[in-house]
Amino acid sequence: MEYGWNAANKLSYIHNSDTTRRMTFSYDGGGREVTRVSSRAGTTSEKKILLMGYEQSWTQAATAGAPWQLDYTRIFINTPAGVIGMIPSNRLRRRCSLTPSTQRERSEEAFMSM
Repeated sequence: MEYGWNAANKLSYIHNSDTTRRMTFSYDGGGREVTRVSSRAGTTSEKKILLMGYEQSWTQAATAGAPWQLDYTRIFINTPAGVIGMIPSNRLRRRCSLTPSTQRERSEEAFMSM
């Protein structure tokens, strides 16, 4: 196992050379994790975007340049009993295919429109 750290001493990646699995992490200016990408050579990649009480899960096929597909959006709600996560019903969700250049822009739009 190999671990990498960024300048703020936050975990930036984990790489397992035995399984070729790699996870990368990115953070906002406040040090909160905002993306987590899990990939393995030759297989589907998975990305989680964590932002303002929402989590979006995206997958990408192993083919080069394949678009990211939205799997689900989870909303986290504070309750007296603690934090719960809800996935909106299918009629509120929509499947999206995005190129990497428009993915961040579109996911921010989706967060703001909910």
